[in-house]
Amino acid sequence: MKFDIKTDNGGDKSYILPLKVYDYNQLDLQIEAPDTIVNESTFEIKSILKNNGYKPLSNLTIELKLLSDSGLTTVEPLTKSVDQINPETSVSLNWTMMANNVGTYTYVIKAEDETGLYSIENTRGIIVFEGIPASTFHNLTLKLKPYPCEKVGKEIYVKIYAKSQKDRRKDDGVIAHSIIVPESMFSVTPQKVDLTINHNSQESFNITISNKGSTILNNISLTPSGAIAPWTTLSKTHIPSLEPGQSENISVTIAVPKYQAPDTYTGPIDITSDDGGSTSVQISVTVPESYEVDSSVDPTYNAVVPGDTASYNVTIKNEGNVNDTYSVAVENSTRPGVGNISKSWVSADRASTILSPGESDLITLDIMPPRNWYIKPGIYPFVVNVSSNHTYDSNEADLEVLPFHEVDIDITGSYAVNPPGEVIDEDVKKEVKKNPKGEINVIIKTKEKPGKGHKKSIEMKEERSSMFLTCKVLA
Repeated sequence: MKFDIKTDNGGDKSYILPLKVYDYNQLDLQIEAPDTIVNESTFEIKSILKNNGYKPLSNLTIELKLLSDSGLTTVEPLTKSVDQINPETSVSLNWTMMANNVGTYTYVIKAEDETGLYSIENTRGIIVFEGIPASTFHNLTLKLKPYPCEKVGKEIYVKIYAKSQKDRRKDDGVIAHSIIVPESMFSVTPQKVDLTINHNSQESFNITISNKGSTILNNISLTPSGAIAPWTTLSKTHIPSLEPGQSENISVTIAVPKYQAPDTYTGPIDITSDDGGSTSVQISVTVPESYEVDSSVDPTYNAVVPGDTASYNVTIKNEGNVNDTYSVAVENSTRPGVGNISKSWVSADRASTILSPGESDLITLDIMPPRNWYIKPGIYPFVVNVSSNHTYDSNEADLEVLPFHEVDIDITGSYAVNPPGEVIDEDVKKEVKKNPKGEINVIIKTKEKPGKGHKKSIEMKEERSSMFLTCKVLA
């Protein structure tokens, strides 16, 4: 850099000053984020990078760091890169965030009024909860107990408020209102009843309401409530009055509906009067699992010719209160008959069926006796069993096998004679009449005397003009 210096008397001079110019880089970062964030929602965080220098900036890395207790998450990489930012230009980088505050907090809960007649969960008006997870609820029980000298009808107001120990700005409060009423003059026995009742069944018990006070009780009402209210029947729901020392017995019947699912159901019988306070009887009903099945067979009698099929429809209904799987089988009966049904005769369209409570289904059984001479005609009694792993049912039925007539002559162990023999039809018919089942002798005429070779292959009686064969006749 050159400097020229001039004076009035002509003594001008020039100086040269060396000046080294260095690079000038300046990066400006701005963050844009919403002021408020709704938990379990998404929002955007924007970072704006600006190059205020006069040279390009290259290979920049920007990292978003989240505090361990921030309650924020992102599905995008926390680290992003920028290849280059030219002078006086800006680049925006966005992160999509999720507010998922699962941290824990400490709250101080207080209750206060002018009399101090209160407690919270058996403490005197203050309790500290530590480690309450975000977005969860915690129930507190506030108990008010007036002094014995307090007048009936006095109203008590108690303020309950909670303050976060992590953020003092976060607090909330409610007002509890109570009024002092006369001490109950009711006495009810029993105060609690536990029952176990099967579905489609009922049980009854008595409760006794007594007036233990010194004045009359008027307009006493009994009201079932809770889950068992629809099942509850009372012999009386209203008592006009009870004199001091007087008692009244009330019959209570609990009828569990058919197919009611197994569980424990509860509900009180609330008892109130105009001037005697109130009380209640707590009732608990346990409905156990029940496995029952009902079945029927249609028809119960069928007739069939051997070789044909007789069909029976088996209807199955789940009468329990849980799902169950049923199968069908045919068993022998103890009733008299000509014989037993073989399992090989029986087939079903399905092996089993799964039924929910109250549901029905139908399985078809087919019974086909074989067409053989040894199948005796007559009644074959049998039993249809419907069973599961828990229960069973059975039904009796009959199958009548009808007689059939058929002759089938089968000559085996022989060979054709030359010239061929001739079967004597009349003799065969006579033999069949004498012996309609089993074996008969069939006479075959030949024109020459049978040789020794015949004796080896068939049993026959040597005669000059004929031979006898042993044959089976199916009738």
